[in-house]
Amino acid sequence: MLSYQQSYFNPCVELTRELWERVTSDPSLQETVHNCTDIYSRLGKGAAYDAQKKKLPLVMFCCTFDPNNGAKGKQPLNTWRCQSAVNINGLFMYDADELPIEKLVDYTYELCERAAEDAGKNEDLVLDLLRCRAVFYAQWFTVPIIVTRAIEERRALAESNKPGADLPSVLDLCRVTDDDLRFSEVMFNSVVAWQDAYFGQMLQDSWENADKAFVPRVRRSKNADGYLMLPQEFKNAASATSCSCSSSMQDCRSTG
Repeated sequence: MLSYQQSYFNPCVELTRELWERVTSDPSLQETVHNCTDIYSRLGKGAAYDAQKKKLPLVMFCCTFDPNNGAKGKQPLNTWRCQSAVNINGLFMYDADELPIEKLVDYTYELCERAAEDAGKNEDLVLDLLRCRAVFYAQWFTVPIIVTRAIEERRALAESNKPGADLPSVLDLCRVTDDDLRFSEVMFNSVVAWQDAYFGQMLQDSWENADKAFVPRVRRSKNADGYLMLPQEFKNAASATSCSCSSSMQDCRSTG
């Protein structure tokens, strides 16, 4: 089951097929999307863009909200801010537009450059190709660790501080540690090794075969293959019959 909000300020409801079709066909949605795109292209991010963006519908894949379970003694809010109404389904979802992970990005690209140098020294075209994908996987495997650690740190701060106290955001708590960099290097080397084990030899063979002289493919029909499997006496008889027919046709042409 998915949850749906008409906008940032509306309550969450169950997203049914009928509701999805009604929402996606609503002309006002297309107008809001156009306004967001237009403002972002002219002004970039800012108050005007955020105001339009908050009018867009929201679909949440990680949880649903129980309308019968609200705050104590109050009308159920049934919104994403009402934590007592949340039913987590086990999926992890986190929306962050700009993660402060420049240190991780720089480090993984340094790993990629080192792999390029090794590939050049050893004239290893396979490594030179596989390293290009590994740099992204090294980042993708490491980022969830950084974000999860920041979420846990913020949760600990919330428990140790007074209710209502100002807390730093998850993005403010995201920090790339030396352990994160070491983990990304392990992931980079592992992805290269996994790709090499599965695809390396195939890539090498394809490049080596491309350098060979071109030889057209020999194509035969099943009838031709069956004929080659016949005993020799059948082939001799067929050849004699063919010659006799050819002679008869030649005689007919000459007399005609």
